[in-house]
Amino acid sequence: MGHDHSHHEHGNEPGRLGIALGLSLALLGIELFGAHLSGSLSLLADAAHMATDAVAAGLALFTAKLAQRPRTAKRTFGYGRSTVIAALVNASTLIAIALSLSVEALHRFAAPPPVQPTPMLIVASLAVVGNGGILWLLMRGGGVSLNVRAVLMHLAT
Repeated sequence: MGHDHSHHEHGNEPGRLGIALGLSLALLGIELFGAHLSGSLSLLADAAHMATDAVAAGLALFTAKLAQRPRTAKRTFGYGRSTVIAALVNASTLIAIALSLSVEALHRFAAPPPVQPTPMLIVASLAVVGNGGILWLLMRGGGVSLNVRAVLMHLAT
């Protein structure tokens, strides 16, 4: 009896990533609206972070589908390495957003706007619950690929 090296546990990965992408985009919209309504830099920062989560999920979805393409004589490894490139892009977006939020924070030190705490707390609570739901969705699929782990790292940081 031979050992089966198939990766059937990742079979529904594109479906789970698609749902994660949709939920991330919905939370992004809610947080942008909440940041505008409340004047909260924290919500704006989390909305930017949610944008990177959505980009990570979108790239992971794209590369999961791309990696399913068959090998060819020209691409003997197939398209599996596309997930590594996606991970590099995801890390780069985190750095870019951190820099832009630092600039915004410095501007707010000079002239801090008033913050409305009630809308900020409501939206932040929705974001925590939504992120938890996305984490649960992605982790419940059995084996977790490198591609999904990159999205999980975005959500967890």
